[in-house]
Amino acid sequence: MTILFVADNLGGGGKERRMLELIKSLSKDPSNKIILISLMDMGVGYKYMYDFPITIIETDRKSKLTIKPYLIFKNAIKKYKPDIVHSWGSMSSLFMLPLLIFRKFKFINGIIADAPAKLKWHQKIYLRGKLTYPFSDVILSNSLAGIKSYDAPVEKTFCIYNGIDINRFKNLRDPAEIKAELGIEKFKFVVGMVGGFMDRKDFDTMVAAAKKVISKHDDACFLLIGEGKNRKPIEDKLSSKEKENILFLGRRADVEALIQVLDVGVLCTNSEIHGEGVSNSIIEYMSLEKPVIATEGGGTNEVIEDGKNGFLIGHKEVDKLVEKLLYLYDNPSIGKQMGANALQTIYDKFLLDRMTDEFIAIYNQK
Repeated sequence: MTILFVADNLGGGGKERRMLELIKSLSKDPSNKIILISLMDMGVGYKYMYDFPITIIETDRKSKLTIKPYLIFKNAIKKYKPDIVHSWGSMSSLFMLPLLIFRKFKFINGIIADAPAKLKWHQKIYLRGKLTYPFSDVILSNSLAGIKSYDAPVEKTFCIYNGIDINRFKNLRDPAEIKAELGIEKFKFVVGMVGGFMDRKDFDTMVAAAKKVISKHDDACFLLIGEGKNRKPIEDKLSSKEKENILFLGRRADVEALIQVLDVGVLCTNSEIHGEGVSNSIIEYMSLEKPVIATEGGGTNEVIEDGKNGFLIGHKEVDKLVEKLLYLYDNPSIGKQMGANALQTIYDKFLLDRMTDEFIAIYNQK
């Protein structure tokens, strides 16, 4: 079949990673012809997509008032005559609207990628959903919580959980080499958080907990992996002594290798403004057998079984995060077992082949 993917951007987020993993998997079948268009940030975060046997159409939506994306979508549909148009963002779905009235293709609306607890009717993304749902053949979410948050029509909305390619975690660099490179060989207990330093992620809680843990155990260290506007204000509040145990690594292309050296993976979310769908960071931690501590809510509750493969904590619960970290510090064997349980969760629910099969079933659905 011929599939046209349209995305808002490819700047490096989890939603974009999920789409590219699907494209990678689909493109292995030579009977699939795949075209990819992004409104902006083409290839900034994921350069490897240029190795895929697909057609990539570059565009750059610099002005909010431009109709250029609509024209590019229209020309691509006319030229390639897709069987499926699959949108991966709210703006992409919106620009597709005029082309949906007399269409000859199936339109998959993948607008739902998170699960906000307090999504209001007047927010742009909610309104874009309500505008595009009636013209969608199928609406997709990566969590059950997301379907509820966006008030999507039940009769044509489906949940397909993220799928991860377990081969990504093979033949990685030696953890000892990575520890030496980072200068953290002396630390007994290594905790990490991967995410953008943006308002949606709660690095303040992570750092506050880190300070309390290292005040009790100077053989613990914390790796903060990511970049964004909130990094410098958080980093500037730390003393030079605290920075010996709390390392800011910035954006890294070797995240999988870095996760290897962790004893615990953390994801703190700012629940006041964001709800996770299924976080790629969480399933990456779990794929490398790491116990996870994460802010409860949204799709996270569909991944983490509290006390089995990780722990759930409340919004900005610094002391609860400290409690769980100290528990895992004191009980490494329990952490190992939780990590093994985490990997089993990946095999049970979050493999790429399963995700790909479910997308194909949706594409083929009459």
